[in-house]
Amino acid sequence: QGIEKLNSVLANFLKKNVILGEIKLHNNQGRQRAKLFQMGAVKTENIQEDGSWSLILEIKKEDIYSFLKKEGISKNNFSKI
Repeated sequence: QGIEKLNSVLANFLKKNVILGEIKLHNNQGRQRAKLFQMGAVKTENIQEDGSWSLILEIKKEDIYSFLKKEGISKNNFSKI
């Protein structure tokens, strides 16, 4: 019983650090798109008429903000859902 409760507490803790959001990437940001897929963060993808991408992400807060900073992407390109 103790292990099940510990697993439940850990799962809830980890869920709190995970956010659902949308990021918009230009068609010249394929490398960044690929990184998000490699991270396992992409839940859905929509290709826009201009060739850009709109990605729905499920990702840890610290991971998305670190990614944005490292890749030089404005925080305005990401919005929580």
